[in-house]
Parts: sequence; structure tokens; C-alpha cells
Amino acid sequence: MEQARSAGLTFPGRLVFGEGTIGQLPQLLRSVPESDRVFLVFGAAHAEKTNLRDRIEASLRAAGLSSVGRFRVTTEPTTEMVDAAASVCRDVQAAVVVACGGGSVIDCAKAVAAMATNPGSVRDYLEGVGKEALSARPLPVVAIPTTAGTGSEATRNAVLSVPDLGIKRSLRHPDLVPQVALLDPQLAWTAPPGVTAASGMDALTQLIESCISLKRRRETTELALLGLPLIRAALPTCYQNPQAREERAAMCMSAFLSGVCLANSGLGLVHGIASGLGALKDLPHGFICAVLLPHALRYNQAAAEPQMREALAAFLNEAPLASSLERGIAEIESLKATLGLPRDLRFLRLSGEEVQEVAVKSMGSSMSGNPVPMTVGKVVDFLCPLAC
Repeated sequence: MEQARSAGLTFPGRLVFGEGTIGQLPQLLRSVPESDRVFLVFGAAHAEKTNLRDRIEASLRAAGLSSVGRFRVTTEPTTEMVDAAASVCRDVQAAVVVACGGGSVIDCAKAVAAMATNPGSVRDYLEGVGKEALSARPLPVVAIPTTAGTGSEATRNAVLSVPDLGIKRSLRHPDLVPQVALLDPQLAWTAPPGVTAASGMDALTQLIESCISLKRRRETTELALLGLPLIRAALPTCYQNPQAREERAAMCMSAFLSGVCLANSGLGLVHGIASGLGALKDLPHGFICAVLLPHALRYNQAAAEPQMREALAAFLNEAPLASSLERGIAEIESLKATLGLPRDLRFLRLSGEEVQEVAVKSMGSSMSGNPVPMTVGKVVDFLCPLAC
């Protein structure tokens, strides 16, 4: 982590890692100005069912801090959702936003933190949608992930759906990087197997795509090479045994590393299409990434062969060999099968018009880093055999 900081990488202000560290939240909040006015954003699927929200609020009260407001996230964040939550956050004059949940919750919280201090609707500030720039500094964010995958606890953007346009776009600002990332692996013990699989494959995709992206940096590649062998060893065990302690810790750290990598090196084809397809179909982001990853690697192989071989060798936990690339892709396909994930997306039976729509909506910032320069036509040619 010190190496990442010295390289000038985008990075949370403070990283706290380990089992039971959720108990340190009140102490950590003391380092944030006016931390006695907390706005809590949480995921209904986890924080309520496990009583985590109640435990957090009780710990704040015991420390003399107060939760002045809360917002319950039930779906992937939309512009309307963020506007509604930001309005409440402003009304209660919150000073810090605490996000406890998966990537959708943390993204929602970061957008709320931005809009609590800036006028108008969040859609006015989304890349490719609005024309405004955030002028006021967002409220500080403390991110507490309960899944291991998106890495949102380490990034400076929040991905939001714009339902009326049928697209997903990012809100970006340097100060959206959480001031504190609190990584407690125990919080993922109650994640359903499907969530564990999809989020873990999202982290795997982010680590590999950051290694082969046109925007890659050697510093982030080195971080990715640390996380890749951990995922191969830990993810199947976490899927089968949710309370596997060492493996959950490994996934938690790998997911964080994937967030640092994507924040500093960008991604590629898989995440480009996941954005476009996720806006059209109600599919988990990590699920789409998992299905597309081996196909995208083969598509990009000729354009990034040395970098891909290095990444896949790390995934296999071996020195790069001539055979590492194909064996690495085969191992990813085997991992998908172990996790109960389909080989392709043909079950969607997308029409030609739908594929065209997905392709158009996939041409965002992630796609710009793909090793093979992409066009709408190339995306159609890549996607149609996999989803029609």
C-alpha cells in the first residue's frame, strides 16, 4: 500500500483491514471533521437481514455519535434514487456519509456525498449525459464493503443508471475516493453463493483488464499480480464454504486491489459491454463480466499477448510460460463452471436490434482502454455469437 501511495496512485485516505474491524468504525469517524452527524447508506439485502445496520447505529450511539439520517438501497442506484437520498442528506445537514453494502450501495453513497454539496440533479454531472462539473467538494465517505468484487471502496467514480435513457454512466470526482475504506472479511460471510460468485468474478475481470488496458501502469500491474493468484485459490472455497476465514480475507483484499487497479489503469471490452448490457437486461454486473471474460481474452489476445500471458500466469501462480495464456483462459472457464455460471449469454436470445442497442451503449470510458480499438460494429460482431 505504501508503494501504491509513493507511485501517486488514486487511493483511499486510510485503509483498515481485518476481521472485526467494523468495531473500529466510531474511532475511525473521529478522524473525520464533524463526524457526529452521520448519514448512513446501507443495503437492504444484507444490512437489515443480518442486523448490521442496527449494530452500526448502536455502536455510534455508544460512542456519542449520531446517525442523523439513513437511506435504504434496494436496487442498483439510479439518478432518481440519488437525488432523493441527497435531498434527505442535505435536510439533516449530515457531515459524513457511511456506506455499508455492496458496490451498488457504495456507488450510491458516493453520489449522495457529491450531491449533498452541489446543486441540481446528479444527471447534470454524469459523463456523457450532463454538462456540469462538480464545483463543491463532496462530503467525506467511509466505505464498508460487504461483498468482495466491485472495488468501489477504492475508486473515484460512482456508476448510476439513467432509466429513461436506458444507460449507465459514471459520476467522477477526485474527492469521491473514500476517506476511509474499512475492510472486514467477516461481513461477507453471509453473502449468498451467487453474490460471492458474481462479485468475485468482477474482481478477477478488473485485475486482468487493468493489466491489458491501453491505459495500464506498471504500478497497478504489480498490484494486480498480487491479487490474481489469491482469487484462483480462494473464490471456489468461499463459494462452497461462506465462512472460510483465510479465503474470505484473500477475496476481500483482492477486490480492494482490483478497485485500485481500475481507478488508475482503466478497463476494457468486458466492462464496456457489461455497462451497456446491464442497462438493458436485469443481470448482475459481475455475472455479465464472468460470462464474457474468457471470450474477451481470446478476442484481445493478439493485441496484448505479453501482458495477458503475465496476468494469466499470475492467476495460475506460476512464472510466465508459452502455455500460460491458453491454460489460464481454460482455468477461468473451469472456475466459471465450478461457480455455476453459464458459458455464454445465448439464453438471453437477444435480437439484432437489441445487440445493436447494447453495442451503442457500450462505447463508454471502459471501452476506450481495450487493447483492440473498438467500434459499434466490432462490438456487434463480438457479442452476437455469444448472446443471440
